[in-house]
Amino acid sequence: MQFQLTINLVALVVAFVAAVTTGEMPLNVLQLLWVNLIMDALAALGNFSLPMRSLYMDQLFGFHLTKESKWQMAMDILLDD
Repeated sequence: MQFQLTINLVALVVAFVAAVTTGEMPLNVLQLLWVNLIMDALAALGNFSLPMRSLYMDQLFGFHLTKESKWQMAMDILLDD
């Protein structure tokens, strides 16, 4: 997660500083999306290489997914047009 945040922050700072100083964007939107895609893929490969902690993952994500799905269903019912 820290790797992704660092890369995204650096891309944002570079784009902002270049836009302020030169008035032009160093990377267009499509290029920024490619940078983000590549960096996210590298971070996912890094996470994939870590050992799995199945008991912790089942407890953590099982609870949150159930809670989140109930919340989304309630909002869908309430906000349905």
